[in-house]
Amino acid sequence: MRKRAVVTIAAIMATLALAGAPGASAATQVGDNCAANDVESVPFGVFEVAAPFNPLPTASPTAGVITRWSMTSAVPAPFSLPHVMRVVRQLGPEAALIVGETGPGAVFTGSNTFDTRIPVQAGDRVGLVSTNEFGMLLCQTPGQPAVLGIFDPAGTTGTTVGAGQLSGPELRIPVSAIVEPDADNDGFGDETQDKCPASAALQVACPVALLDSFALTKKGRVVVLIATNQATSVTVSGTATFPNPPRKRAGTSARAKLRSLTKVVQAGQITRFALNFPRKLKSSVASLQRGKVVTLRLTATAPNLAGPATTDRAQVKLRGRKKK
Repeated sequence: MRKRAVVTIAAIMATLALAGAPGASAATQVGDNCAANDVESVPFGVFEVAAPFNPLPTASPTAGVITRWSMTSAVPAPFSLPHVMRVVRQLGPEAALIVGETGPGAVFTGSNTFDTRIPVQAGDRVGLVSTNEFGMLLCQTPGQPAVLGIFDPAGTTGTTVGAGQLSGPELRIPVSAIVEPDADNDGFGDETQDKCPASAALQVACPVALLDSFALTKKGRVVVLIATNQATSVTVSGTATFPNPPRKRAGTSARAKLRSLTKVVQAGQITRFALNFPRKLKSSVASLQRGKVVTLRLTATAPNLAGPATTDRAQVKLRGRKKK
């Protein structure tokens, strides 16, 4: 029996590497992915409020986490033009909250993408501040007027700054961002930053409980040995099906359920569960003739942070001893 238990634990540990985490829902791109074709001296931060020819939402439609931001430049510059992305939340016609900001991103000619991590709420917008001496990259859009928001570029994360709007400029702001869901509100994007969106305490893959069980009968009870790969609560239950006594309708059967038992099982240790037979099962086995058996089916169940619970099943044969 001890040899079987050792093998069981080794098998569980080897299988742990195969456990995976469920996928997260789709991310959303917000802002504007136009290619900048101009550089202008702009003394304030800017963001888009409305741009009819922009196919992307200018504000985040949902809460989540910005995990990447991007700028595309069509300006042929032999050097980088650093810019900072700031997330802006409008508080009114003349005020805005700086929700978060990135470090300066070195923007070269072509497509530029930078990793970040900024929690956002629905309605937050991505803004742009130039941190180079030449000016801000902009998309000139002749015949396509837009509404732009402006804000004080001196603001930092968590501060409220002066803000306003400009209506009619034929400009778009070449900054976009990826907003990922954050199901557990831990501040990490569920698709690329958080492998366990079911728990705010973990960003690595959600642990999956692995079980193995072995059962043997004692007088009037069944003993189930359980091994797991992690500390977890395990519930063991059992059901037996046996023929009805002769006075009942022929061909029918009855069932007996064992009272379930729950214990915390430590990783790498074998825990003993003893389930007593109910009177109904004892009576049935006692009246069972030799050569007949009653199958007792046992189920061990452990919950997981994500996905269905883990189960493992075992069974024992209860043999009749009554002579004909």
